[in-house]
Amino acid sequence: SKEETRYYLNGVHFCQEGGKAFFVSTDGHRMLAHSMDHESDSPYEAIIPASLVTELGKLKGSLVTLTFTATEVKAEYDGVTRTESLIDATYPQWKKLIPANVKEQVAAIYKAEYVGDLKKIATAIHAMYGKRLTKNSDNGYKIHQCGNDPAPVTFNCSENWLGVIMPMREVNKDEVVSLATVISSFETHTEVTMELAA
Repeated sequence: SKEETRYYLNGVHFCQEGGKAFFVSTDGHRMLAHSMDHESDSPYEAIIPASLVTELGKLKGSLVTLTFTATEVKAEYDGVTRTESLIDATYPQWKKLIPANVKEQVAAIYKAEYVGDLKKIATAIHAMYGKRLTKNSDNGYKIHQCGNDPAPVTFNCSENWLGVIMPMREVNKDEVVSLATVISSFETHTEVTMELAA
């Protein structure tokens, strides 16, 4: 983000807890989270810079290993090693955006661009699992409408992906990492490891 108070959104949040690892991206109006099993139970959080996310998004079918220290993240792929500084900030408490109890209601008006992005995200997620959305298939996702409250978005082919969409004011789409860029980075097979500085 170009706003100093929102610079932490210029990256992807990584956290691990309870044997799970999560990658989360949000622009303050919509959110996408991906979870995977992870062998470490030690709580850890970091914000991966946009520059690295964008670079990984260019890869197709590569195995990527991410290694975290207290201040840096190292990505290894295709014989390349790239190290970048983590964004030094506290990420928003993203889980609080997910309604605990979903009561299907009449939806608020969502920005058409954001709804259109959900279709692109669903298409990319299906491709990761070797599936393809056709013209005759459904959208590949469902918005669980919650009136003017944040609405969870689930994706048909995997329970490991969760989105949130909410009524939004205008936002400069160039200010934050696009969700399409984040999605493309997950088309790689990503292995996550962690080491903390002493």
